[in-house]
Amino acid sequence: TEAESVFELMFESGAEDAPLSAIRIKGEAFEGPIVYTGPLDELFLARFGRLPYRSLEFVYETFEENYHLPCGTVNYTVTEDFTRITEFKWLTEQKGPRTTIMREYPRAYEGPSTQIPYYAIINDENTARYERYRRLTDALPNFYPLGRLAEYRYFNMDKVVVDALAASERILFALDHPDAPDAPDATSSATPAL
Repeated sequence: TEAESVFELMFESGAEDAPLSAIRIKGEAFEGPIVYTGPLDELFLARFGRLPYRSLEFVYETFEENYHLPCGTVNYTVTEDFTRITEFKWLTEQKGPRTTIMREYPRAYEGPSTQIPYYAIINDENTARYERYRRLTDALPNFYPLGRLAEYRYFNMDKVVVDALAASERILFALDHPDAPDAPDATSSATPAL
């Protein structure tokens, strides 16, 4: 996309020194806040190496029966090579003679051209690498890396909406009070999963 190419150009030759005013929308320089939710290693062209993730593969199957599962989702821990089956009909309360399920298989993440990164693989080495990328964003004014990919963390879904609202309040405060010495940090405060 056009936005991706702008960022690629910015970060090919020292991203932290590139002016964010180089971003234009309809020909006008954009100076507002940028909330980035993608992986920081991809943003900075993997200059410190890739951050590893776990990915997923989803396989769908339709059955000629009213329901296949006893409830909407069944999790599997050890007995199968898939981790979860979801039957959407339970969630949507649809009626009909057929049903579709989705099996979820864990996969290694091999890069953005082939898969979606779902879960950060958190250990000391990966956390240190992530922190190197995060420190590069400190030099970017009005730049907010937020969310599970940009923060290289897993978030419990019940906390994500609350966290997004809190982050937006911190960003708005920082915009209204740019010189405030006690401006709240605009990074996420969501409770990570244990």
